[in-house]
Amino acid sequence: MDEQDQVRQYVRLFGECFRVLSKWVKRALIALVVMLILMQGALHIKAIRPYLSPVYKLDGIPVKEQDVKDWKE
Repeated sequence: MDEQDQVRQYVRLFGECFRVLSKWVKRALIALVVMLILMQGALHIKAIRPYLSPVYKLDGIPVKEQDVKDWKE
């Protein structure tokens, strides 16, 4: 095999690998976007929200505020 044939073979192999990998990346990206949409939709259901977001459980708990003048003393 001469050098030109080796270059063609490597270019063809690279093209094939790139095509396969890009197909997997597209599938993964689509799956992640679908999961994001489903999770955001599930957060709108009140019964499911506490199980998905631990921060939701803290909503509405009053925080003891310090007086503004405390930091100067």
